[in-house]
Amino acid sequence: VPAAPVARQWETCQTMNNSWGYNSSDLGYKTPKTLIQQLVTVVSRDGNYLLNIGPKGDGTVPTQSVDILNSFGNWMNIYNESIYGTTRSPYPTEPRWGVCTKKAGRLYAHVFAWPANGRLLIPSLTNTINKIYLLNDTTTTLGYADSNGCITISVPATAPDLINSPVVIDVSGVPSASSEYIKVTGITVSSSSGSTAV
Repeated sequence: VPAAPVARQWETCQTMNNSWGYNSSDLGYKTPKTLIQQLVTVVSRDGNYLLNIGPKGDGTVPTQSVDILNSFGNWMNIYNESIYGTTRSPYPTEPRWGVCTKKAGRLYAHVFAWPANGRLLIPSLTNTINKIYLLNDTTTTLGYADSNGCITISVPATAPDLINSPVVIDVSGVPSASSEYIKVTGITVSSSSGSTAV
């Protein structure tokens, strides 16, 4: 998985443990959290995510793989809108709390590290914001302020999902990053050269 978006489409082929085919002695399965966050990160960087299942010789799927797939299914049942039909983040760098995906009319902030202070900081967009809400609760709008290159969103104290909690910024048009966000303090972004506080 590249450290940042690349200027072409790409794919990563990943395994659930450390083996491509079935290996009865390989019990080093990755957690659903690791794999789901990896999927979301790949999509946010315009990639395709191929996740391998190594079936046993009789064609059955190992219990550990089934558990991982069920976790994917449970998460996607609620949050699939933030993955299907989306493309890379509009930002050239990534905030410290997670990654973003986008489609016409929506920016999805995939929050891996929920803010303990109840304030989620997202770099500003050039688009008009219509409303902001949690993807698992589309009827409740969140309060926000958009000034000086930063959208400050008031979020609940507890993360809706322990793996990845998408916050939706409903906008007019395709989300586009504002150049003003580079002036903001308090947002740490990551790039291929490491993390930089801006």
